[in-house]
Amino acid sequence: ERMSEKVKKDVAQSFANASVAAEQHRLYAIRAEQEGKETLACLLQALAASERVHARRTMMHLRGKVGDSSDYVAELSRRRRKDFTLEFFRIAEALTEEGRDTTAEAFGQFGEVAKNHFDLLNRFQKDQIDCTAYHVCQVCGYIAVEAPPENCPVCGAVRKKFKSLDETG
Repeated sequence: ERMSEKVKKDVAQSFANASVAAEQHRLYAIRAEQEGKETLACLLQALAASERVHARRTMMHLRGKVGDSSDYVAELSRRRRKDFTLEFFRIAEALTEEGRDTTAEAFGQFGEVAKNHFDLLNRFQKDQIDCTAYHVCQVCGYIAVEAPPENCPVCGAVRKKFKSLDETG
């Protein structure tokens, strides 16, 4: 039996809330650790892990059981180009109109990074990429393959701002 559209929307909002809460807890755990508050950092990490469980389970209820990974990649490739890339640029334009240039710049970068993700997904689908090493820019999220560039092509961050996949947590 399918969920009604209203309930599906509520469940989707719950997923978004859990995802945001998990990231907020993780960020504040890092801050607490920097402040020397180890006990608080541990609690916040635990809360973050719990919220990730909520988000994962919520997504399973929204999408049903996890299916074939190749089908998922094909769907993700279609969605990423249409939904994410264009949406980021639309938001950046609206922010620029409001004079919020710094935030607009960030959303413009998110759009460029979404294009990068789209390219990586397409290269993967065409077997033009293997699982060598991915390096993620910690400023904008751009993913470099095999080796980080001297400077990020999206935000200009220096090489040391890139972390390999196993370092990103």
